[in-house]
Amino acid sequence: MSSPVSNSHIRLAIVIPYFKKSHFEETLVSINNQTDSRFKLYIGNDNSPDSPVDLINKTFNENERILYRNFTSNLGSSSLTRQWERCIDLADEEYIWLFSDDDIMPEDAVERFYKMLADHSSGDLFRYNVQIINERNDVIYPVSQHPPHETAYSFLNRRLNGETISTACEYIFSKKIYSTCNGFVEFPLAWASDDATWLNYSIEKGIYSIPGPCVSWRMGGNNISSKNNNYKKKAIACINFIAFVSSKFHVKEDLKLKWLIAQIKLLGQSKKIKLYFWAKILLSGIFSINFLLRSYKNILGDYHVDAK
Repeated sequence: MSSPVSNSHIRLAIVIPYFKKSHFEETLVSINNQTDSRFKLYIGNDNSPDSPVDLINKTFNENERILYRNFTSNLGSSSLTRQWERCIDLADEEYIWLFSDDDIMPEDAVERFYKMLADHSSGDLFRYNVQIINERNDVIYPVSQHPPHETAYSFLNRRLNGETISTACEYIFSKKIYSTCNGFVEFPLAWASDDATWLNYSIEKGIYSIPGPCVSWRMGGNNISSKNNNYKKKAIACINFIAFVSSKFHVKEDLKLKWLIAQIKLLGQSKKIKLYFWAKILLSGIFSINFLLRSYKNILGDYHVDAK
């Protein structure tokens, strides 16, 4: 890690809502290895049964630019977005990088952010390219490349079409836009909350992509994305997301249906999951009855969608 810099030069806060210890040391090492030390690290422990203090001290040797807070209540179990927000509230810096407790950043990530910021100082939302890894650090989904700059509408269309992956850990946003938009959009389990929030943050100025090595997002057996026993909450969140984008953008019904079918494939193909999902869709009113009748073949499974 490069030599320390004065606090006056630090504009970036790396914020980690902590709960899982299994890969946390790898995350900390990737942060400690940054070639540019102009950041402050905030770690908010969501009342985890596994304290990370030993790993923090081992990796950073009690660095003064680390703030660790052990919250006495577990907030993430009831509202993951509120846990994110109370961790972000610890930070005073201008820009926030909300990072996960098991993901990995490339060693020059902070350096490249400041280079991008020098060219786009008015930007509110920045992102790195991202790949998906498993518990053994094998790449299970290759790098998702983004255009250098993208509008919110373009990003939405690529997401609904399954043309790109997007998580929370590869985005950096300004504290100003975070406050203006009242934090994160809340859906059950924070499922699709990040996508909805990035749309909110990018409506005016779009998204700037930071070129170079990618962030690695971990698809492990212990995170929300890996489980399907919470399919009821995920189904409700998916419907809420479609209602959200419909309120802000003109999106064709067949494109919204395509995304929902892809989500069902992600959640599992059991009849129980499918029936619950489609019952919720019918009751939600997010599609017209005439459209659903015209699309019955798609709903029955003849609509071939790559779930990405």
